[in-house]
Amino acid sequence: MSTNIGQKLTVITAVLILTLTSPAVFAQGDADTWEFSLAPYLWAVGLDGDMVVGGQPVEMDLDFDELLDEVEYALTFHFQAKKGDWSFIVDPTIIKIESEQKIGPTKVDVEMDYVLTEALVGYRIAPKWDLLGGVRYWLMDTQVDIQGPPPKVEEDANKTVRTPLRQNEI
Repeated sequence: MSTNIGQKLTVITAVLILTLTSPAVFAQGDADTWEFSLAPYLWAVGLDGDMVVGGQPVEMDLDFDELLDEVEYALTFHFQAKKGDWSFIVDPTIIKIESEQKIGPTKVDVEMDYVLTEALVGYRIAPKWDLLGGVRYWLMDTQVDIQGPPPKVEEDANKTVRTPLRQNEI
């Protein structure tokens, strides 16, 4: 689970340059033609919380720079297609984090898969007012493997949530 910070910084820099230098809208036209926009983005986040591993509470506290070293891959963007009064939106966030730590004679491996995806359909009900409805899918799958002096501990926590999503856009 080795990481190469140089490659990750290159990818982040490329995404930032693409986001900041390219127009968000690729095609525009009248009410009878499709308009498309794509906007990649980057969240600078950290992790802070508690987990229970093998019945024992474990505190987690990672700042963004520490977390960046552990990211295997990440994909985030906002895509929108419009035609007339109708719009369709997809906004996925997909992240995989892997960490391997050695604490004395004990080796701790942690893998986390995180997916948050929204899919929306919108209809313009008045100038500058869109009514949006859709679904949100959220998955967080965490696996912890502790190897060392007995006992060996393996934990797997998986949480999936699907919720309806409603909002008004001005």
